[in-house]
Amino acid sequence: MDEQVDAIYENGILRPSTPLNLPEGAHVRVVIGRATDEADATGESPSPQSDLWQIADETPQPADAQQWSSADHDELLYGDPDGPA
Repeated sequence: MDEQVDAIYENGILRPSTPLNLPEGAHVRVVIGRATDEADATGESPSPQSDLWQIADETPQPADAQQWSSADHDELLYGDPDGPA
């Protein structure tokens, strides 16, 4: 059973923010990762896709985006293969 929980580190002890469904004395493996500012502000961990959506939002779009389609992706990535008009 793999489960991700948030915890607070105080006085040398990790204290989970929610109760764990474990028997007393159970051995567990702990992987440490700092909570992001977004997680701290909302109390929830951001989804793995949130970084991808941010990158997509920051990707420059062609000026005539309404006439552009995914079939033209090579032109966006590599420029016009025929050179300037």
